[in-house]
Amino acid sequence: MESFPPGTPPGPPPEPVHEGGSFQRPADYYSAPTTPGEQRKGCPRPVLIGCGGGGCLVLLLLFIGGAWMMKGGAGWMLNYAISKIEGEITELATPEVSSEEREELREGLREVRAKIERDEIKLVEVQPLLEQLQSSIRDRRVTPEETRELNETLRRLNRESPDTP
Repeated sequence: MESFPPGTPPGPPPEPVHEGGSFQRPADYYSAPTTPGEQRKGCPRPVLIGCGGGGCLVLLLLFIGGAWMMKGGAGWMLNYAISKIEGEITELATPEVSSEEREELREGLREVRAKIERDEIKLVEVQPLLEQLQSSIRDRRVTPEETRELNETLRRLNRESPDTP
């Protein structure tokens, strides 16, 4: 048996490590031929390609969606949301809300939607209205006080011209 100076690691073993042993190198495992009944561990190649392709498709759809939103899609979506709320909010109004207040609310929402379609109102200016609408319909009923507050917000939005800072 050879003796090594202190502090030096021992050299490689005189015989190669058996492939079935616990010290098999990854390169040996992956370069060894497979037998017909043997299966390798890990994902099959088509799965990896499919997942990578799916990820690229999701990123492409996100990019296209962002471009659509920048080119007017946000206004279209906001208009659609307000139209759905418009149909729901008058049904949620309590019996104490007068028919005149309901009609004023419907008409105000229609005017805001028309301004959004014509690009006469900034989407940021509609945010307070959306917050009020959300808080009003959260409890599935709209009181006369909430209707008056909504109508006041709608009047303010509708009377502002696009040139007003």
